[in-house]
Amino acid sequence: MIKQKDIDLLYDLVKLLKKYGPEAFESLQNLMASGELSGKIASLLTSLKVLEVKKPLISETTRSKRIEKLETSMEKQLSALKDSQPKKYSILEQFYRQAQARQILAARKDAENLALGLGLNVPKKASRESIIIRIVQQFSDLPQEQLESWIKKIVERSKSVQTLEEWAEVILKKRNDF
Repeated sequence: MIKQKDIDLLYDLVKLLKKYGPEAFESLQNLMASGELSGKIASLLTSLKVLEVKKPLISETTRSKRIEKLETSMEKQLSALKDSQPKKYSILEQFYRQAQARQILAARKDAENLALGLGLNVPKKASRESIIIRIVQQFSDLPQEQLESWIKKIVERSKSVQTLEEWAEVILKKRNDF
């Protein structure tokens, strides 16, 4: 069920969309997807005392080391494919790059759902990056045809997610129906 607060927020977004135009929103969406903006927003909100910063349970260096170990493990697994199955290697490498750029599996929840669909055990606090690495490792064991099928579905799913502009149209239509 959609809460009134959510509808109000989307309505305000529609007003901003009208004010600034879709190009500004697309530009903002690209900045947010690149991760470039998230750190700046967090520090701004923290400085304005809007966001309370909690110390992470695991230090960033520890987290980085864990990701590094997973990446190294994945790279070893993929390098074995590079010579024996270059096409499969290329598919997996492209998938990994797209996931890192958030062109696919943009949210942690998307990566988690895929991992669960593949039968992987996902710890509650696993990062998006570590989940993606585990997915790539799992994909490397699949036959190429099955791999291509999975990736095709993932790409189609990521393209079907509605844009902010499409959501704005839905909200405006609902507001006008009241």
